[in-house]
Amino acid sequence: MSQTAITMDPSRPSLIALLPQELLDNIVAHLNPRAMARLGQCSKHLGARLEHVLYAHEDNRNQAMAWACKHGVMGTIDRALSYGASVSAVCLPPPMCATSTAYKTLTLYLAAKHNQPDTFRHLLDLGATVDVDDEHGKVDPFTVRGLARSLCRRPANIDLFLRPFLGPPSNLLTRFFDQITINHVFLDLLRFADQPGTVPLDIVQTVLDDSRADPNYVRSDKGDRVRKTFMAPLSAAVLARRSDIFRLLVERGAHVSAEPRPRHLALPHRPLHVPVLAAAYAMATTTTTTSKVEEDASIAMMQLCLDYGADINVRVPFVSDDRSCRAMMFTTPLLTFLTNVPEWTESAVTKLEYLLDHGVSVTPEQPLDEWERTDETLMVRHRGTYWGQSTSTPVELLLDKWTVRQLASGHFLSALRLLVRHGALRTNTAEILAHYDCLPPIFLAWVSPCDVTNPTTDTGRARKEEHDAVVSAWEDLLSTLLSDKSYYHQDEEDLDTFLYTYITTRALFGGNHHDRQPVAHLARATVSCLVAAGADINARRKPMHIPTGRHTPAPPPGETTALLELVWLFSKATEPKIARFSFPSAPLDYYVSKDRADFVKWLVDRFGGTNAVAAEWDGRNMVDILRTGLGRDSGYGEKLMLIRGEERALVDKLIKFLEGWLVSKTESGVGEGEKIKQ
Repeated sequence: MSQTAITMDPSRPSLIALLPQELLDNIVAHLNPRAMARLGQCSKHLGARLEHVLYAHEDNRNQAMAWACKHGVMGTIDRALSYGASVSAVCLPPPMCATSTAYKTLTLYLAAKHNQPDTFRHLLDLGATVDVDDEHGKVDPFTVRGLARSLCRRPANIDLFLRPFLGPPSNLLTRFFDQITINHVFLDLLRFADQPGTVPLDIVQTVLDDSRADPNYVRSDKGDRVRKTFMAPLSAAVLARRSDIFRLLVERGAHVSAEPRPRHLALPHRPLHVPVLAAAYAMATTTTTTSKVEEDASIAMMQLCLDYGADINVRVPFVSDDRSCRAMMFTTPLLTFLTNVPEWTESAVTKLEYLLDHGVSVTPEQPLDEWERTDETLMVRHRGTYWGQSTSTPVELLLDKWTVRQLASGHFLSALRLLVRHGALRTNTAEILAHYDCLPPIFLAWVSPCDVTNPTTDTGRARKEEHDAVVSAWEDLLSTLLSDKSYYHQDEEDLDTFLYTYITTRALFGGNHHDRQPVAHLARATVSCLVAAGADINARRKPMHIPTGRHTPAPPPGETTALLELVWLFSKATEPKIARFSFPSAPLDYYVSKDRADFVKWLVDRFGGTNAVAAEWDGRNMVDILRTGLGRDSGYGEKLMLIRGEERALVDKLIKFLEGWLVSKTESGVGEGEKIKQ
């Protein structure tokens, strides 16, 4: 069956165009606006007949205006305006609940959000504004803020959207936005200043001068919705490594040396609003970049801050939420740098050396006096933010973050040695070093222990080499510490105190139950280095770690040795619950474990000798003190068992070792219990 093509005379109108008006009105009455618009697309003649019906209703005009602003159809915008639509705002139905009150949305916001620069300029030429509140409702404030953010949301938006706001005949930023919004736009503008050619200096100068942006404005940003970061224009220029913008801001009154203090109740987690802290952060985050220019630029920005009078040792409060409760603490440029270094490379060590050479302090201090007298500080405490302890030393910060196993890296060891040479361990040296140790490879392997302990396997050799490298690096660090005459004058008194404090603290240090580090190879390496330097393990001092209290018996009078104090504590002469769970929680645990018992045996066998075992404290030697923990008369005719279970077995073995050691040395002619004077 053949088909015949139907052709129409183009000069004749279409059949749908000849539709009677009464019939067309009856059809349109049963159509929604979307279906009516599609019907108008069938014919130009029909579209012209339906246009006045489509745009007659205000809701249809608003929907058409919003759609045209989003898609950049300027013809539809002009047509909607001719029927009475507002050029500045459209009233749209709420997105979630149909029964809610409709809100007004800015047409400029819709064009900027959907990246329609031509439509944006066209609306400005038509007189679009922000202040369009009337009896029909107010503009949604979120759209005003969204318009301000859209001006600098992307680097390309600066030329496409922000520059038209700054152009003649008048500065629209000042006309449209309040001062806080202008300051936000200015900070958003400086975010892209690090990209070449994106933020010309003339735009920054225009926003500062004509729009009256505050060069000292501090804004709080929640980048990850949890941690707040404070930012200021001068800090943004530092992070962008723009020295020209930095100098311009200083000329306009930006603070370099003075710290723009935020409110106590709104302390940040990352206080980058201080320029010198921002410079330290920029130095840290560019240590792994491949561009030498960026690394040099970050150092140049730090030098620029110092040239303008910035304090390289400024202490800035911040809120640390790394613990179980929020704590108000203080940070410095050095701590900011060490905290944010992603990887220790040669560049990171060079920048650390730069900071140390320019007078950065390695001793943490906590200026609480000026904060204690304010009412807002009491409110901070009331809201659950407490004073933290003094900030950790730089050495503690690095070892806690990277662990001692990172010592196998030469650059990390170089950084620690630099800090030690500049006095980072001049206070509480023994206590700090006693917190760290390195377990044997078998405890750190994720593979079978047989593979680790077997030196013929690749895994075993690699683990052993790594462990030996850590111990060797630790000994190198101790050599650097002991070679510095500013720490110790190499007299016996200082070294003996150092050794006494280290042994008692390392053998008792426990911390929390989940992070206690057993006494291992680093402890033995430390003792060996101190003894080689001239320290005496049998030197007598006043007891250091025996707690006092209502339920704790007083220690014997006189001085004692480190080993005697250890066995006194192991014998449960003190109440363990009082020692462990007092407030604040003590970092020492007075109980016997296998690693601690082995440490005492090693000290006696390697360095203590007969003098250590036979030494007495209040008429009792090490064996006698340990026996008191196995059974004690309660005064009521019964024995109190202070040491039970596994600890009792360990104490029994330790007593047998000490007694056997004395017998073997006596039979070999070393001496019979040579005693040290009390």
